Amino acid sequence: MVNYPNNSELKYEKIYFDSNNKLKKVEVYNVDNKKEIIVKFSKINLNKNIDDKYFKIDEYISNKEEVCEGTNCEKTTLNVLDDVIYPLYLPGNTYLTSSEKIGDELSKRVILTFTGEKPFTLIEEASKISDEFSVTPVYGDIAFINDTIGVVSSNYIKWNKDNIDYYLTSNTLTKSEMISVASSITDAKSVSGSK
Repeated sequence: MVNYPNNSELKYEKIYFDSNNKLKKVEVYNVDNKKEIIVKFSKINLNKNIDDKYFKIDEYISNKEEVCEGTNCEKTTLNVLDDVIYPLYLPGNTYLTSSEKIGDELSKRVILTFTGEKPFTLIEEASKISDEFSVTPVYGDIAFINDTIGVVSSNYIKWNKDNIDYYLTSNTLTKSEMISVASSITDAKSVSGSK
């Protein structure tokens, strides 16, 4: 059985191996027992040598600046939230009622409030990327949002796209509707100011 939060029509999968226990094929079936997805593997290299440089964080982090609050300083990559990005998809009879920018240049955040039949709140914030890796526990299911991934639960979805952190929360939207709104945001072009 499978549980794809962005497609509830997919119900189960069959995984095929050859006589040497190498993965050959995966088939995913819908509720009507029809194949929806087929993935075939022609070659799998389990002994691939990967150069150590791919694991050196300094090669991939740039634009470091030192941010100090009181006596506590840290080097961090600063991103700026220049524009508000509005969703291209809204559920029926739902509309934007407020757009509020809070914080300063180092921690600017935009809060968009949508009301109507399916009210929700959308928060957009520039990511603050530290030199150090950290683990942030999240609760929910993985959701594929166009070319990025997020985490979705019964009343929120969060994801990151182009160094902007997004957090959408609602007590009325379904998981599927939250994913649709999130997908429309990652497709949207930046729009300056408010509508």
